[in-house]
Amino acid sequence: SCRDCDSPWVKPEFDVVYVVTATNENGCIATDEVRVQVVKVERVFVANAFTPNNDGANDFFFVQGGRGTERVRIFRVFDRWGENVFESRLTPLNVPEIGWDGTLNGKEMNPGVFAWYAEIEFSDGTIELFKGSVTLLR
Repeated sequence: SCRDCDSPWVKPEFDVVYVVTATNENGCIATDEVRVQVVKVERVFVANAFTPNNDGANDFFFVQGGRGTERVRIFRVFDRWGENVFESRLTPLNVPEIGWDGTLNGKEMNPGVFAWYAEIEFSDGTIELFKGSVTLLR
C-alpha cells in the first residue's frame, strides 16, 4: 500500500517474502523478513446443466473463472460411451459462445448426461484439472 507509512498492507496473489527495514529516531536499523503464503481459492465454475434452445439463456456449456484464472488450456466433453463430442484449446474463460452448444457435427445431441474435464491455467503458472458431469436439457 505504501513504502514509508506506519501501517502498510499487502494483498499478494502468490507466495512472497517481504524484507522489512525499520529505522528509529536514533538511527538504529533493524531488518526482518516476512513470508506471506497465499492459500489459493479456486475460482472456477462449470455448470451442471444447460439448455441449448437458442433462447439467449444458458445456451452454452463453458468454463467460468474469477480472479487468478488465466485461460482454459483444454476443455473436452464426452458422451456416455466415451466419444469426444466437443473440444476447445487455449481459450479464454467466461465466454459462453466458445463453449459447447449441444451439437455434434452440426446436429443437435439428444438430452443426456455428459462427462467433461478442463485443464485451467492460473496466473501463477500452475495448471489444475477439473472434471465433472453436465446434463443437456432440451
